[in-house]
Amino acid sequence: MKKSRKIAIGIVTSLLVLFLFLEFWLGAAVKALINNTAPLVLKTDVHVERVTARVFSGVFHIRNLRIGPPETFEANLFEMPELTVRLRPSSLFSDTIVIDEVTVRDPMLTYELKGLNSNFSALLAPFEKEPSDKEPAEKSPAKKVAIGHFLFTGAKCRLAIANGKGAVVPLPAIELSDIGKKNGGVTAIEALFEILKSISTGTVNAVGNLIGAVGSAAVDAVTGITTAGVNLASDGMNAIASGIGSVTGLFSGKQEKENAETTEQATQK
Repeated sequence: MKKSRKIAIGIVTSLLVLFLFLEFWLGAAVKALINNTAPLVLKTDVHVERVTARVFSGVFHIRNLRIGPPETFEANLFEMPELTVRLRPSSLFSDTIVIDEVTVRDPMLTYELKGLNSNFSALLAPFEKEPSDKEPAEKSPAKKVAIGHFLFTGAKCRLAIANGKGAVVPLPAIELSDIGKKNGGVTAIEALFEILKSISTGTVNAVGNLIGAVGSAAVDAVTGITTAGVNLASDGMNAIASGIGSVTGLFSGKQEKENAETTEQATQK
């Protein structure tokens, strides 16, 4: 009896240790994977502050995901306080990982323009190479993913243009269904491209009329934005106060220093 009890206690203890190991180790492993691999794929800085993994329920909470500016741009492209992934744990051992839902809540985007180029087009450029330009496929086939539902909600977008004027606008929710389902799954990069392209399209549609209004020096910013039919007052953004004028704080500390020096010089004069 005592021997059986010891064996039972040993089994329970081992399972508990395994559970704790997976719960705490897996989150750190996913965080390291994102921080080390995503910059290579997106060709820009990517950083995650924390990942919480609930491996047996298949829920991953990703906190404070930041995607930095593509080359030649200056503002962070995405700042996501919360991203939740719900997947089927058993599919981790199959050729296709089944993700039931990906939810991104309250992200802040920056749509930055330099001439005719935008930071979104720069981000998507590496994904749009012709097949002949891509590197040869690896010998071992990569795991595929199938995403049942993608939700991008509560987003706001800061518009930044070269002359230092900008505005903040709310973005409509973006939803995608059955990514990769028809083909039995797609690679993670293909799924990421489809998601980013949809976000880019939604953002361009939302700020399209605003670009001309903010970019025109001949048109009063308030009037231009009003006639463009963009409501900047929603969700406590205080429209004009927070949205229009110099986009201080969007860019690097170097620019903030230059702005401060310019102001000081003007005051001295």
